[in-house]
Amino acid sequence: MNILHPFTLRIIGELFTKRVEPDTAEIGNHKIVDISDLVENVPGKGTRKPDSLLGACMHVTGVKGGYGTSGSQRKWAERQLEDKTPWCRDLVADTDEDAVVKVAIRGRHGGQFRSYKGVKKGTPYHFIRTAQGEWLQLNSRLCRTWHGNGANSRFDGVAFDGLWKSDPPDPVEVMDMRAFLAAVLRSGSHLESYNRVTAHRCYSSQRLGDPGLPIWKHVVMPIVRELGLEVHSVAVGSGRKIPQSWMGNILRVDKFAGTGEA
Repeated sequence: MNILHPFTLRIIGELFTKRVEPDTAEIGNHKIVDISDLVENVPGKGTRKPDSLLGACMHVTGVKGGYGTSGSQRKWAERQLEDKTPWCRDLVADTDEDAVVKVAIRGRHGGQFRSYKGVKKGTPYHFIRTAQGEWLQLNSRLCRTWHGNGANSRFDGVAFDGLWKSDPPDPVEVMDMRAFLAAVLRSGSHLESYNRVTAHRCYSSQRLGDPGLPIWKHVVMPIVRELGLEVHSVAVGSGRKIPQSWMGNILRVDKFAGTGEA
């Protein structure tokens, strides 16, 4: 005979159930918007176990101005709004002055916007801050996407939409980018080993500038300090370790026990 009240049983069950997806993370007027159910044909294969996740692999999209700013994409977005396409009308308010750009951005990352080859394909990141400042979750944490070569199985792909070379980003933009990254990392803090950040450059010689010194120095490292995280600097496959010049006065950690990586 069960002597516990059903409400008590539900609370106990929630305490012992691992959450995989983030709670709605809000910073000021910002929140991470989950559009993973809208994303189409993301390159990837299989699923991942929550206990295997180590943290975030950092990316930049490497496109000047970010995605969704081309005339063809904006015209496509205008048609979606005019036709009252359900997937975008549910996400953009009628009074939103940036509605066209936001729909274009989401269509690019979600795969609804057709490429010049006529193939729909969403981008493989788990989380992204768009060039227009939206915070989006594109894929479930349980989805193993092809975002970072050898980092695919154990790290969430976290991207900033844009291209930064030698100059630091705008100070206001930097603060928002930091808040976005902190929200993503905090949303995974309930997972046992989710306490590390790494870079795409560590896993591919074709991505040695990903995410690059400006983003790592001005965005990633301040959040590493704030949250007490570890920097996962490895050289897997053709990748290279994170340069000490990116790190400031924080020493990188080149090997973690039990990860199978060095």
